[in-house]
Amino acid sequence: MDNRKNIILAAILLLFLTTAGTAGYVILEGYSILDGFYMTIITITTVGFGEIRPLSEIGRLFTAILILFGFGALAFFGQTVVAIFLEKFISQKSELRRMKRQIDQLKGHFIICGFGRVGAIAASRFLENGVDIVVIESDNVVCQELKEKEYLYLEGDAINEEKLIEAGIKSARGLLAILPSDPDNLFITLSAREFNPTLQIIARAGNNSSEKKLLRAGADSVISPYTSAGNLIANMMLSACGFETGARAEETAAAKPRWVDITSDSWMVHKSIEDVGNILENDVLGLRRGDRDFLDPEKSITLKHGDKILILDYREDTGPENTGNIPRNEKIVIVDDNPVILRLYTRLLHRAGFIPLSAANGQGAVDLIIKEKPHAAVVDFMLPILSGIEVCRRVREALPNEQIKLILFTSDENEETRRRALAAGADTVIIKSAEASDLVEHIVKLVRSRSQTTGNSSSNGRVAASWEHPPSALSPPLFQPDSLLKTCDGDYELALEIIDIFLEDSHDLMEQIICALETADHEKLRMAAHTLKGAVSNFGESPLYQNARVLEQMGKEGNLNTANLSVELLQKQLRQFQQELSLYRQRPTHISEQL
Repeated sequence: MDNRKNIILAAILLLFLTTAGTAGYVILEGYSILDGFYMTIITITTVGFGEIRPLSEIGRLFTAILILFGFGALAFFGQTVVAIFLEKFISQKSELRRMKRQIDQLKGHFIICGFGRVGAIAASRFLENGVDIVVIESDNVVCQELKEKEYLYLEGDAINEEKLIEAGIKSARGLLAILPSDPDNLFITLSAREFNPTLQIIARAGNNSSEKKLLRAGADSVISPYTSAGNLIANMMLSACGFETGARAEETAAAKPRWVDITSDSWMVHKSIEDVGNILENDVLGLRRGDRDFLDPEKSITLKHGDKILILDYREDTGPENTGNIPRNEKIVIVDDNPVILRLYTRLLHRAGFIPLSAANGQGAVDLIIKEKPHAAVVDFMLPILSGIEVCRRVREALPNEQIKLILFTSDENEETRRRALAAGADTVIIKSAEASDLVEHIVKLVRSRSQTTGNSSSNGRVAASWEHPPSALSPPLFQPDSLLKTCDGDYELALEIIDIFLEDSHDLMEQIICALETADHEKLRMAAHTLKGAVSNFGESPLYQNARVLEQMGKEGNLNTANLSVELLQKQLRQFQQELSLYRQRPTHISEQL
């Protein structure tokens, strides 16, 4: 018998005792009904008031029996009420603890911020495909619905960073920011990108003006449910009324949207979206270029290698365009102590379809590679704690049977360094002077081809955006915008991120160099100059890069006799360089605003 039945039983028992007591006093002592009721209540509750009038011996005996039964009934009633309260409180606490333990154990899950109609459909779809989800919802009523459906959820505001951490943002694979408020989605996107640089983020935009802000904040793509639904409804109506839209309205509900990769050998390269649509007899509904998505793109846009197009697929098979497509689940570990380089290659490898993981020192790299067993690891030669060569050696010793491709990334062109790296277990050595796109294409070939490829790939030279030099008193300029864009593979937004990171970190690096010179710490000078050189290398071969390289060599050789002059020159160059970057950051000229 549960507590709810007990409380009903206790109430019935109290009602019976009250009635019986009242009747007893009326019959035995000749009380009126009101006096009998009053005597019964003060007797059962044992409040200690005096008798209305002296009781007979039978009346006293009756009162004693009534006290015993009444006290027992009240105790039973109180115990049941307290038990119900505690049961509810403890069960809630227990349920929350159980749910938190489950969330803490998740890896590679999806986080849904906002459980409206869109979130409910997305959650249902994820669960159908066996994907773990965590919902963050502030509405208590909706949380009760989530509880009934046995979803993992956190009650609270998703813009609270603590909730994102509780939801396992650092180990999650994807996040949907689909709150009805665009500013809230923007804040969530910013926080999520900071906590997890490799996270796949899709954000909802209610206004067209919010799309660019969300993309700049770190969203991989932006959706507008109203725009998508409006386009679909319009196409269906136009088709039903006899207009040629390229879509089959009667089959639209059964058609499946499909992203098609434009590979380097695809017949679609260099063809316009209109031509591709005509050949496929299918409207191109969307274009994904880099990390930006475009719904209903212009028909005149020319497709190129690396693009994706969204079509409605009416076939049950995947078709020739999707056969042999690159899978999207290879893990790549990037190891570098330079945050600029780490961010750059994390973003480029993510765009290439990998799952990038990162480490900033040698020991962290060894631990991460052993734990995750990635398909490949790109390891910087000069790292804190352990060198890149030592990382390769320890990984091979710990995982002798794992076919992990180890790529040593270095600016040291010495053949002895290459020989040592290969002897330690590296599959290939790539010189850092190579373009970023070269390294990414080399990794793709090394990891995804059947036979190992070791040569450097040639750059495809894609430049989707450019800057023009604004008027400046700085002459000659140290910053070459086109070099940075080429390094970023034409990704304008990524180039701006690299500038921001460099401006934030370069001051600290310069202070480390000055401190190392003042304390005559040649090893600290070498490491700081090496890190600055690596950061500057993303902007091309400049005098600043060459001077940082000279200082690195001085620290390596322990010769600091002329380091003062080099550091003074480096300070002047860095100030000019930072000034130029700030000017371009404020006044960029983006050639293609749409692409």
